[in-house]
This record gives sequence, structure tokens and C-alpha cells, in this order.
Amino acid sequence: MNIRFNGIFYPPAAVKRAIRDYKGLADFAYREKSGYALVWIKNIRDKELKPLFRREFCNYVLSLAGTLK
Repeated sequence: MNIRFNGIFYPPAAVKRAIRDYKGLADFAYREKSGYALVWIKNIRDKELKPLFRREFCNYVLSLAGTLK
């Protein structure tokens, strides 16, 4: 699964913090390019979380965006 976070709305620090906090749940790769934070997620450990993972991860990044710059 791939997610693009627009740097105007989602500070890279918030995306990196979310990856760090979720690292036990899946494997992540991160890259910044052209004003976006690009996240690749694979090997989600809990099959029950898989259908919800993208939404919950994005919500968590959004919650951090207001507190981290």
C-alpha cells in the first residue's frame, strides 16, 4: 500500500513520528519528493487490522500534524 502526504498539510515530522509509532504493526519505507512524504507499507502483522490500516494510519498522522512541525 502506498500513501502520499502533501507536505503543506502533513509535516514530514508527523509522518516520520507515525511510522516510528506504528513500526511494530507493519514494515514501512519513507521518502520525500516534490513536497510530498511518500510512505510504502507492507507486511501488516495483524490480518484483522489490514482493512482499517490505511485509514487509521492517516488519521494518526493527521492528529500529529497539529502538534509537530
